[in-house]
Order: sequence, then C-alpha cells, then structure tokens
Amino acid sequence: MGICMTILRNVLVWVAGAEYSKPRPLGTSKSRGFEYSAPATRCAALLFGLALLAPQQGCRAQDAAAQVATQPADATSPAASDWLDRIQQKSSQIKSLQADLRYDRNQGLVGDKQRRFGSLVFQAGPPKKYAIHFDRLLVDGRLDKQDRWYIFDGQWLVERLDAEKQFIKRQIVAPGAPADKADPLDLGEGPFALPITAKKDRILQRFSVAVIDAEKDDPVNSVHLKLTPRENFKSDYTQIDMWYDRESLLPVRVRTLDESENETVILMTKPRVNEPVDDKVFDTGEPKGDGWRIDTTPWEN
Repeated sequence: MGICMTILRNVLVWVAGAEYSKPRPLGTSKSRGFEYSAPATRCAALLFGLALLAPQQGCRAQDAAAQVATQPADATSPAASDWLDRIQQKSSQIKSLQADLRYDRNQGLVGDKQRRFGSLVFQAGPPKKYAIHFDRLLVDGRLDKQDRWYIFDGQWLVERLDAEKQFIKRQIVAPGAPADKADPLDLGEGPFALPITAKKDRILQRFSVAVIDAEKDDPVNSVHLKLTPRENFKSDYTQIDMWYDRESLLPVRVRTLDESENETVILMTKPRVNEPVDDKVFDTGEPKGDGWRIDTTPWEN
C-alpha cells in the first residue's frame, strides 16, 4: 500500500474509535467481564470509497488500483437479496420485542459447553436498548439457577451478576454521539449476535449472503441465510448462520463460528412484538447495598 493510503487508513482508524467501542462476544467464565477491541472495522467500506477518490487529491493510480483489486466479488444470491429486503421491511415496523432465549456456547478446542436460559427485552428507540436476563445455567448435565443481566441503555453496557454481587459498567458510545450510533445486537457489534433490526445495505457491505437448503433440524417454517465475511471486512467470526421465520420474519436461530472453533447458538422463542415495555428494565444505575464489587469505566478516546 502506498504512503498516501497508509496515512489515510491511520487517520480513519483513529477517527473510527471516537464514537463507539465494541465489546467482544460473551465469555464462559462466570466472573469474566467484557473485552474490547478497536472499532476500526466500522470504516472498512469507507476506506475503499475514499481510495477511489485519492487520485483527485494527488494520491495517484497505484493506491486506488490496489484497493480495487482486493474488493471481493459479490457472491450474494438474488434469493438472499430478496429475503433481506423482506426482513428489513418487516424489522422497520418493530418498536419493541420480548422473547425467551437459549444461549449455547461451545469452545471447540477445549471441549467446554455451556447453555443458558433466559429472556430478552428490546426497544427500537432511538436509542436502541435491550435487557437480557439469564436465570438458569446448564453445564455437564447440571442445571443451576443464575441471576445474570446484560443491559444496554443506548450508551452504557452493563453486566450484572446478582448472586456474586458483581457489577461491570462500560460506556461504549461517546457522549453526544447520535442516538442511533450503536446497536450492540447487530452482527459483530456486541456480546450477542441477534439482528432484530437488520439493515440490508449494512449486511451486504460486510458479508456475502446465500440461502441454504432446509435441513431436518432447522426451526419449523424457517429460511436459512449463511453469511461469509468479505475480504475487506475484519470480523470476529468466520461464518454466521441466521434462521428467520418465513411468516413473522423474526430471527429464530443465530449461529456463529470463529477462528478458534468456538461456536455460539442463540434460539429465540415466544416472541411478543410491540407490546408495552417497562423502561425500568433498562436501568444501568449502580446497585444499592453492601458487598458489591463495582467496576465502572467511562468513555475514553
């Protein structure tokens, strides 16, 4: 890459970190908090577009040609494109969503498997908000009660473990940023991949999409979309599979794989759309009482 594009990339990577910090997927340790990575992936497509403009600013053909050469061909099928249109149109009508969740985390290299059961409350906003509560944990055939919360209030993301009295709070959206800036339920943006308000252009900017033939263990009356990251988009995942109900067009199963052979599977059942939501469920205030371990990290540029 030429010196002009190197400078341009460095500047944009720095700028991209100014309004949003991305938490990584949920870990397996009960005491483990969020992990963070630089949000440079947000500007991958923008870098390509600016590279094409570079010759007009004195950065000539070599840099732009290199970027064009690395732009992947569009492998998205017409059928997948049509489904994404329908899903986006339907998701734009969602103001709130409540549902039951099952979250499976399988660590391929070490053979560790965990299954959590709980519920989701989502509000479209802006800003988008969600509260996920896990009340049961299944490990090695043993089912235990759990009281674990993940709450996003549009700016702060909280992990709260009531039994352990542990409270971890991170400001992942910059103060004063647009209300619709962040969506930690979006693909690759948070500890859970659950695209409730899917945006077709955003998905196709990052992934090629294909419709996969139905298999016997697929959710009933569902369509299976397979997402593969594009070469110019750095993702935590090597593959994302999404199953949408053909009538409600809501996600009913999402499966992710990463380079370490870790697999996560989220099942969403009993959805209730646009029913009243108590805003108190999105409260990210510090808990009252003695004995709490509180870790609060405000926004840092």
